Amino acid sequence: DWYGVLTDRTKDEVDRHLARITEAIGTVDAAAIKRPHCRRIHNHLVETHSRDNANRTIKWLRRLYQYAIEIGVVEVNPAREMELKHSRGRRVRWTPEEVEAYIEKADELGHPAWALAAMIGYDTSQRLADVFATRWNQYDGEGLTFVQQKTGEEVWVPLSTRTRSRLTGLEKVSVNVITGERGRPLQARAHLARVFRKIRDAAGLRPELQFRDLRRTAASEVLAGGGRAEALTGHQPGSNILKIYEVPSKAAARAAQRARGRND
Repeated sequence: DWYGVLTDRTKDEVDRHLARITEAIGTVDAAAIKRPHCRRIHNHLVETHSRDNANRTIKWLRRLYQYAIEIGVVEVNPAREMELKHSRGRRVRWTPEEVEAYIEKADELGHPAWALAAMIGYDTSQRLADVFATRWNQYDGEGLTFVQQKTGEEVWVPLSTRTRSRLTGLEKVSVNVITGERGRPLQARAHLARVFRKIRDAAGLRPELQFRDLRRTAASEVLAGGGRAEALTGHQPGSNILKIYEVPSKAAARAAQRARGRND
């Protein structure tokens, strides 16, 4: 059941990582795999792929063994609590000026859909897939309601005045808000590398900037303002995952001191 409710994209991820397990150990009895085997598999994947990929493979192996426990195949999860080291998370953020420059250049180059996508992504802190899948029935005149494809969480996010004005001026040629030629839904991932990079480079922006960094940027700005980003990102309160998106800054530190009453 746990696999059946996953999105197609997550199923692809699970299949890919579990295939690596099969490649490493072949077909064996589940009870034969012990902690040393998991450690050797992880070490091998760190060398042949990357630490992040190796950690993700162990994550899904751990989930698979949890299922094996649930159905009585094994009694112990050998991949549990391995205390794996993690690479330093991505920290890249856009500045407001960079967002503005990207939007202006996208419009100038005849890519208004990509300009709108950046506006919505920056306002809402949603994942790329959810931004590009936005439909008109999600918009209530003030904000957008997302049912996140990855988690199934429902999140309502108010939009900036500028983004609302852009939406008001758009002709509804499709059920989708962000469309390409002839009103067709824009396939973000199919054109992301080519079109996004073209706009970014033409605007003279840093080459390390990626569209997905808008999510981290928005969450970090909330943190810097002394707020909590869960209401935007859709994470559970106190989620460790949110730490990936909230990057500390001087503004965030000042806000933290104000919350302590130590802003004199």
